[in-house]
Amino acid sequence: MVHYRRKLLFQLLAVSVIVFVTISGTELYYAISNIEQKVKDKAVSASRILAKEHTQAFKPESMHSKNEIDILKNTSFHLFTLSDSSGKPVFSQKSGKYDSIVNDISKKNHSFTLHDDNETVISIAHNHNSNVYYLDVYIPWEFNGETGELHTFYEATEQLNIVYAEWKSDIIQMGIVFVIFLAGIYPTILILHKGLLKKTEELTRVNLEILNVLGSAVAKRDSDTNTHNYRVTFYAALLGENIGLQNDKLKSLIQGAFLHDIGKIGIPDAILLKPDKLTHEEFELMKSHVTIGREIIEDSSLLKGAREVLEYHHERYDGKGYVQGLSGTNIPVNARIFAIADVFDALTSRRPYKEAFSFEKAKEIMLREAGSHFDPKLVHRFFEIISECYEKISEKQDEKILKSMLTESIEKYYS
Repeated sequence: MVHYRRKLLFQLLAVSVIVFVTISGTELYYAISNIEQKVKDKAVSASRILAKEHTQAFKPESMHSKNEIDILKNTSFHLFTLSDSSGKPVFSQKSGKYDSIVNDISKKNHSFTLHDDNETVISIAHNHNSNVYYLDVYIPWEFNGETGELHTFYEATEQLNIVYAEWKSDIIQMGIVFVIFLAGIYPTILILHKGLLKKTEELTRVNLEILNVLGSAVAKRDSDTNTHNYRVTFYAALLGENIGLQNDKLKSLIQGAFLHDIGKIGIPDAILLKPDKLTHEEFELMKSHVTIGREIIEDSSLLKGAREVLEYHHERYDGKGYVQGLSGTNIPVNARIFAIADVFDALTSRRPYKEAFSFEKAKEIMLREAGSHFDPKLVHRFFEIISECYEKISEKQDEKILKSMLTESIEKYYS
């Protein structure tokens, strides 16, 4: 559980970082997209404010004293030019620094047009030497009853910093929101996950119980216990996991192991329980349990995973099995695995008509059948890994112990 919490926290952090970067990146994109309008508005506003403050000075009766007016004093402006409709300057002032600033900028070519709609033209200029930004502004202006042009040039570093600060503030606020969100959602997810784990465990028990009941219904027709189903499921799952089957495939193998003989429900007791060798006709009827079993589960979405084992576990690697006579790897891997587990348990178990073979005797018999009855790679791998498991779950164990051991062993595939 501790490992899961760490994993969950890491995943939440990763997702939150991705979301945070995505949203902040989007915010930056829109901030950059809107910066033109913001800078334009600030530039036009600043230029108009300066012009309006000195409107009286630009009237004809005041023009005689225009050279005595210092409208740039105590401002960030370095140029103020008012032209009439013909483009002729009627009022112009520049600061003592203007020429040197423009000269520095022109040398470095650090100027670009930010906005141009024919009436309003705004350029941003960067003085590399002083690391100061300037705005060069041309806007329409009503002058003496006609529309002229106002041209200003002023230091705008502060204005641009304001735009950046606004975006930075938004990002910081967003980060705070995400920290609060993460702190709140983490314990909530843990609580929800705890409930989900409980429901999953209950569902797992139900699924396994259904398989157990169905398998037991068949097993107890020709046996006193369900131990055969438990053992073959143990063996098959161990081999399947060892060769690297994916979880879904393993669950299907387990289903098939429990239900492999469910079709025997349709076989008459006279044949199913006959102690002697079956006649040819009786054996043909016995083989029909494969088809009957397939028909029993074919409409069940819950049990459909069992079909490969149920339908093909009597096929042989050399193609001499039944029902379809498949050979080699044309036989589904789950069926090839189960065929090995099924025969091994049959050989090492006591039956009414025979005593149990020893482990070594069963191994000798089955390895002789490698490549004919069994997949040679799988059967050799089986005997490399099965001895310890065999000792644990051989016929020395009773049904309840086997059931408990099996449930504990295979629950991991359903969680």
